[in-house]
Amino acid sequence: MKKTKILIISFLLFIICFHNAAFSQKNASEIINENYKFSFTLPENAFNMRTEESSNKNAITYEFESTVMDDTVGILLLAFKWNDIKILSDFIYHMEKEVTLDIPQRVSDYTEFDSIYFDSKMAIYKNDNLTHIVYYFRTKDDTSENNFTYLLRFKIFTKDYNKEILEYVNTIAHNFYPRKVIDLESSD
Repeated sequence: MKKTKILIISFLLFIICFHNAAFSQKNASEIINENYKFSFTLPENAFNMRTEESSNKNAITYEFESTVMDDTVGILLLAFKWNDIKILSDFIYHMEKEVTLDIPQRVSDYTEFDSIYFDSKMAIYKNDNLTHIVYYFRTKDDTSENNFTYLLRFKIFTKDYNKEILEYVNTIAHNFYPRKVIDLESSD
């Protein structure tokens, strides 16, 4: 067990020290991704971070785990780069049907959020084994060369899911920010 902890800590330190240009960190608990225009403050107890970018550089995945009340929460962040603005409901439909995500039946209405630059929806999905709390975001800046969609999924065993877990997940989710592209030449 002690060797496993040392190995995990060593692996996390390796990731922090040797990240690629698409993945930069202000500190050990914040992801700032300039290519996919977002920042995300991680929970202090995040571990087992894995990152993978598609070969055509239009999608990136971050996976890690966190613990709350001795339960493990699996966290997945998918970011996609587009040449146009996507319709949020279309993005949600495709993500809900994506077999590799294995999202169970939705058990809640969507909660909607909106800002000038992006909008989002959140829903809870559940089966006998797992509960998924999923946030969907899309940018909507018609002046930007690229727009982005994001899926932020939290996965926990259904038997461990409760109000405190939902509050913990919502706190983490509110630390994810799509970032507006600022054209420095036009601001002069």
